[in-house]
Amino acid sequence: MHELAIANALAELAEGEAVRLGATNVLHLRVKVGALRQIEPEMLKDAFDMARAGRLAHSDLEVSLTLPIVRCLHCGAEERLDTFDARCRACGSTDADVSGGDELELTSMEFESDASPAPGEADPPHGGTDAGGVAATVDAGAGGDLGHGIAH
Repeated sequence: MHELAIANALAELAEGEAVRLGATNVLHLRVKVGALRQIEPEMLKDAFDMARAGRLAHSDLEVSLTLPIVRCLHCGAEERLDTFDARCRACGSTDADVSGGDELELTSMEFESDASPAPGEADPPHGGTDAGGVAATVDAGAGGDLGHGIAH
């Protein structure tokens, strides 16, 4: 079950980001997983439940699955591949270029911090106050991953 190794790496990465950002608690993590990684999202969530501790003790994990894009080099048809059969549905050719579907990225984290913004400072992005602290979301933005892929 490689999901447990990935969940441990994810927890370590998120804990490091939480320390770097001054977070006291991580509330929510979003991960993008490519279908070609052969990771079962529910198994990854279960493994993350076992791996979380410290600042992550009460966090939850949201996993979004991305499908690879297959472009037929014979007829030019392009589609998302939802099976492991890379045969072109338009012409039947197996001469194809496959892109994407191999992602494994921490794309965003929602966290709490005890620190309040100094007078005159703006609240953190997407933030709000919760139980006397600051709640914020760190987003990777379009096509990013907080600067970190998840190694396994």
